[in-house]
Amino acid sequence: MKIIFLDMDGVLNCYDTTDRIVFPPWNQTFLGLDNDKVQLLSRLVQETGAKVIISSSWRENFRPEELQKTLNERGFTGEVVGETPKSYEQIGFGLPPKRGDRGDEIQAWLAANPGLESFVVIDDFKTRYLDMGRQVQTSMVTGFTQEHYDQALTILNKAL
Repeated sequence: MKIIFLDMDGVLNCYDTTDRIVFPPWNQTFLGLDNDKVQLLSRLVQETGAKVIISSSWRENFRPEELQKTLNERGFTGEVVGETPKSYEQIGFGLPPKRGDRGDEIQAWLAANPGLESFVVIDDFKTRYLDMGRQVQTSMVTGFTQEHYDQALTILNKAL
């Protein structure tokens, strides 16, 4: 199996995004998604057969099946199969909540799910996987672009 660890902000949206999404339970409106970036992700999934694991902070407000529905409404044809563990659930709450970094959460998911064919991390924040050649780093300025798509495709086609 091939996996895409997907961040949302700075990947499927950027500073120019006009779409807005309401997060329950506060009905607070936040930056939404760009259809063109979702379509590019969909193309990557279709070309590689990869499945998506949500590593984004959006998993704090939406379950994977809700994110699947939200992505599908914007033309996504792939499959969201889960999310990375939330580090504070493993190490407990504090004030502020204690957290590991996103790389720790991805590593925990990988340790619990051995035998992958390949994976890529698509995120606007640097994780340990950038230095390991397994991350495509996007930005809030551009989000996920064709250049990022090409990089992710190369990584996903490279066996572990």
